[in-house]
Amino acid sequence: MATCQIEKNMATIRASIFCYLTNTKDVLKKNLTITKMFWDNTVCDYTYVRRNISDTISSVGQNMTLFTVLRHPIDRFLSGYVDKCYNELTYFNEEERCFGCKYDMGCFLEKLQTLFLHNVRMTVDWKNPIYQHYLRHFAPQTWYCEFKKHKSKYVFVHYNNGPNGTEGIADDFDKIFEQAQIPRDIRSTIHREMMSSSLLIYVTRRRQDVGLAVGVELISRCVPPLTHSVLSEFVLSTIGSCNDHGAA
Repeated sequence: MATCQIEKNMATIRASIFCYLTNTKDVLKKNLTITKMFWDNTVCDYTYVRRNISDTISSVGQNMTLFTVLRHPIDRFLSGYVDKCYNELTYFNEEERCFGCKYDMGCFLEKLQTLFLHNVRMTVDWKNPIYQHYLRHFAPQTWYCEFKKHKSKYVFVHYNNGPNGTEGIADDFDKIFEQAQIPRDIRSTIHREMMSSSLLIYVTRRRQDVGLAVGVELISRCVPPLTHSVLSEFVLSTIGSCNDHGAA
């Protein structure tokens, strides 16, 4: 089984789930749970991470269960914008954060569009950590996971902000894990953890005046309709059906 990570689409909790699946003893030894593991306290390294479909297939097998999470692009953008431009104050200083646009969404989108275009033209300076950071968190979802070539291989879970959103996503994950032959007791633990967490936090924190309507207008004006697939990170699990393929 493998999942392709798309930032702002439950990437953190999926990384935690796969860490639990591949390193259960270490997770329990550290008294961690799926919902208490983050990028800065995980017990997992990059052993089970691959950068393309070919390497993923080589590790897991042709008949793997492969899934990812998709999210409404405007919802995803607003979540990322509030997180990166308002809440996240540690990575970059004020002049660097969100391209120095501070709280000007129009400015940010225009600079983001320029970055996207440079990426398409292969003129992005990938050594620049600012460009790397914002491209990975805001690039169109069609740019990820080698969708252009391998879309038919995926099971898609749709991020849902509705009143039963958490339960729906937890149930969708459980069906995928059952298909991948993850043992029932492990699936039950994952489902319980997902149901007990605040998975679905809609972008209403701070600066509600950013507004969905403004986001719709600006995004439709600034983001080019491109469909390249340039960002890929696959996290693997060797539990369940993966063992049938001799994955190490």
